[in-house]
Amino acid sequence: MINQKIVNIVLKAASNTAKDIVITEILKHIALDYDYNDKKASHVLEILADPESLILIKDINLDYIKEHLNLLMYNPDNYIIKDIKVIYVNNIAGYAGIEYKYLEKINEDRGDIDFSETHTNISFIDNPEILKDVKS
Repeated sequence: MINQKIVNIVLKAASNTAKDIVITEILKHIALDYDYNDKKASHVLEILADPESLILIKDINLDYIKEHLNLLMYNPDNYIIKDIKVIYVNNIAGYAGIEYKYLEKINEDRGDIDFSETHTNISFIDNPEILKDVKS
């Protein structure tokens, strides 16, 4: 990622017209991807109007995800899943990055097989219940 100090310098130097152009281009970019009912674009506009609507790692309800393991993987009953954590939030694409370890239950007594580490993305646009306080 570009150093935040550089980003801050460019933002201070950029004109409002340039910022408007960039925001418009970001919204076009979102529109070219899947964005049912313009929910992702609406979230970006919401952040512009109210910076408090920015979703942060602390806003993700990890307990809800632990209770609904099907959000992480298909057929979770066949696995032991542990060490679930939120590693990032993407407010433009509208998802939280979740990292976890898993082991097939069929292998739980084998000493030569260890947990595998992986990650997945869960959309807070499509699954607003993963947010601690559902923000609309």
